Amino acid sequence: MQPRLLPPAVIKVSLADSPSLLERASLLLYAHLPFNERTIRIADSLVPKLVKERDEIVLLAEDSGTPAGALLVKLRPGRTAFIWPPVVVASEIAAQIADALLIDANRRLDIAGVVLGQALLEQNDFVGHESFARNEFPHLTNLALLARSFDEQLPARSGLTWASHSFTPTDRVRFAHLIERTFVGSLDCAELRGALSGDESLALHQASGKFDPRFWLRFEVHAHDAGLVLVNPYPELNSCEVAYVGVVPESRGEGLGREMLIEALLLARNSGFSEAFLAVDEKNHFARATYHQLGFRLRESRAVHLRTHSGHPVS
Repeated sequence: MQPRLLPPAVIKVSLADSPSLLERASLLLYAHLPFNERTIRIADSLVPKLVKERDEIVLLAEDSGTPAGALLVKLRPGRTAFIWPPVVVASEIAAQIADALLIDANRRLDIAGVVLGQALLEQNDFVGHESFARNEFPHLTNLALLARSFDEQLPARSGLTWASHSFTPTDRVRFAHLIERTFVGSLDCAELRGALSGDESLALHQASGKFDPRFWLRFEVHAHDAGLVLVNPYPELNSCEVAYVGVVPESRGEGLGREMLIEALLLARNSGFSEAFLAVDEKNHFARATYHQLGFRLRESRAVHLRTHSGHPVS
C-alpha cells in the first residue's frame, strides 16, 4: 500500500489587527477556559487592543484559510517582551504552525528593538520546549515560584546596623546605579548579567503589579549604599511580589539580604497584605535557603526560555 500523501500546507501568519482576525485568534488563545470566562476574555480583548494597547502583539496562523494557531506577545519596558506558548490546533502539521508563529514573532521582536524575549513553560510541556528551542529560545533555567502567608510569624532580626530609604523620583539614578552594582557576581539568572541597564531593569520591575514607591527600599550600611529590595503590590490579590532583592558584592556574607527582606516583609504585612510571593532561579541555592528560612515555600516551577538580541548573547 502506498503511503498517504498530505497536501502541502499553506500556512499564513497575520497580525490580528482587525476585529475579525482578533476574534479568531482569541477563540484559540482562550479555548482552554470555561465558557463564561472565555466569553468575557474574548469580549474584553477586542476593543482595548485595537484602540490603545499597542504593547500587545496577537498573531493568527491560518492553514489554507482556516484558523490553525495563535500566539500572544506582550512588549514590556526595558526592551523586553513576554511570549506565551503558541496555541495550535491539533493536526499533523501542528509543529510547522507553531514554528511559523514563533518565526513571525521573532521578526516583530527585532523590529521592536527587543533585547530579551522570555517565555515561561510548565516543565512537562515537552512539545512547547521543543518548539521554543527550535526557534531561537533556548532553555535558560528553571524558576521556583515561592510564597508565604503573613499569618506566619517572621523571624527575629539580627544585630546588623543599617538604614532604609524609600524610592523617590529624584533617587532614580541612584537606584539604577545600585541595582547595576548588585548584578555583579549575582547567582540569580547569572547568564543575563549586563543584558539590561540599571534604568531598564527599574522600568521593567516598575511595570509589574501596581508600583508604589513606599515598597521600593534602598539600604545603607555605614552611610554607603549596600542593597535594595523592590516589592510590588497586587491589590486585587491582597498580596505583593518581592520583585527583586540585591546586595552589592562588598556587603555580602553578613546577613544583610535577610535583614532587608525582613524589613520589606514587615512593611508589606503592616500595610495589610495577606501574602508575599517571588520567583528565584532554582540554581541559586543560597537565596532559596534564605527564602525558606523566612517562611517561603514552593508553589510551582516554570522553565525559562530566553531569546536575546544579537549583541547581547546569553553566556
